[in-house]
Amino acid sequence: MTWGKTNFLVRSRDKFAQNGLQVAVIDTPSDASGFLPLRRSTQEHLEDVKAVAEFLRSQADVPVWLIGTSMGTDSVAYL
Repeated sequence: MTWGKTNFLVRSRDKFAQNGLQVAVIDTPSDASGFLPLRRSTQEHLEDVKAVAEFLRSQADVPVWLIGTSMGTDSVAYL
């Protein structure tokens, strides 16, 4: 894996999972275009992230925590 190798959350996702946490790493959607930082405050982006959170919640009845780094902090702040 070369993508995300310097990002703590991406690099540590397997360690989190090995310790019983469910982990989803969300990147830029393949159909995204235009100025991506603006996309992070759209209803479409909100629905995408909600779908991931709902899937994780369907796997186990536990709280879902959103953590972002870099531009992901904008997504988490908006959500």
